Amino acid sequence: MSDPIIAADLRLRRRVLLSIVLMTVGGGLVLWRLDAYLDALVILKKTDPHGVAQHVSRLLLLLAACTALLTVSLAGVLSYMALQVLSSGQYPPPGMRVIRDTQLRTGSRATALAQVGLVLAVVILLCGLGASVLLMRVSQDPRLQYPGPVQEAAGGARLSGSLPYTPTSRPHLRSSRASPGAARPQPRG
Repeated sequence: MSDPIIAADLRLRRRVLLSIVLMTVGGGLVLWRLDAYLDALVILKKTDPHGVAQHVSRLLLLLAACTALLTVSLAGVLSYMALQVLSSGQYPPPGMRVIRDTQLRTGSRATALAQVGLVLAVVILLCGLGASVLLMRVSQDPRLQYPGPVQEAAGGARLSGSLPYTPTSRPHLRSSRASPGAARPQPRG
């Protein structure tokens, strides 16, 4: 005896396809604007490197927040579905609409699908949150931060973190703060 088939909900299928098209177009527009924004930062780097570093740091923090939000949401949906399958003993769970004709799975086949869903949710959550933490740490990299006059006056020592700030890594700052009698670095050419 074969398992029954759950009929597709055509209205739901149209909505899902429309959502995919809208997300693809929206993602393309975001990438297009991001490309223009990054081009502007490359041009601005020549005149205001500290401002560019702050923009890049903010951009990385925004990307970290979006990554965390999306992965937590996806992991939540997957785990919710898996728990519904485990509690009902069938996939798809009772009352769930599907976008294509789906064979009803019960017993050990449904449990196996639920377990795969839970493992996948955990992997997605850990990878997404790990990527978010990595992006946040990169955004706090001292090379993206302007140390400020207090840290420069302290001989370049950072107040926190492990990488020291060296005045020679920012020659444009060193030459503008040089004493009147000090020799200025020769321009490269």
